[in-house]
Amino acid sequence: MKRQSINWKKRLEGREAGRLAAQKAQARKKPTARAAVRTEPQKHESKAAARSMAPEALRRMVILAMLVAMEIVLNRFLSINTAGWKIGFAFIPPTVAAILYGPVESAIVYALADFLGAILFPIGTYHPGFTICAAVMGIIAGIFLCKRPFALFRFEREWKKIRFFPNIIVPVLINCLLIGLIVNTLWVAQLYGSRTYGGWFLYRLPEYAVMVPVQLILIPALLKLCKTLKKVIGEKTGKRKKAVKA
Repeated sequence: MKRQSINWKKRLEGREAGRLAAQKAQARKKPTARAAVRTEPQKHESKAAARSMAPEALRRMVILAMLVAMEIVLNRFLSINTAGWKIGFAFIPPTVAAILYGPVESAIVYALADFLGAILFPIGTYHPGFTICAAVMGIIAGIFLCKRPFALFRFEREWKKIRFFPNIIVPVLINCLLIGLIVNTLWVAQLYGSRTYGGWFLYRLPEYAVMVPVQLILIPALLKLCKTLKKVIGEKTGKRKKAVKA
């Protein structure tokens, strides 16, 4: 009898131990109340970030399309265009894209506006070299005029402050003198053989004697204007970074 009672006690203890082990295993699988409370806000934040990214991208595309249209109008209809000369304010829309978004968006506005303008409203013969130079000019403007020019590539380096030197003077001199006067004159000489390269260089020199001071005066005003535009369109520095982290 004693042996039987001992065996029954062992069986009961074994069953109780198995039941406790099963309860512990289930408790490990189920998240605790605190964990559930922590995960719910994270889910809501990620959903909110995903929702905010779509309108931001759509808004950016609409603004860039408007800037392309403005550049075409200013370049083709509101500028002094001759066979080798072009004086006007067509640099304003790509410069605004450079300040607001950076080098990639500015290059897209510059190159796409040049290509579409040449196809839809041609002035002389089209040369792809002008479109390539326009894209390079947009990249240079975006690097110097945007506060966080490499945010699209998740590179955190930024300008502490946009200053007159080097942020305004350097891109204006590179774009106007190096690319506009020296390189683009080569395309003009290829298209119009009435003059040599040196002749076209001297012919186009007064154009940039006018455009360099105009850009140096207007770009600081555009920087102030873009601060207001950022508030209006909701483009705040670091917004994309916060959305990605969420």
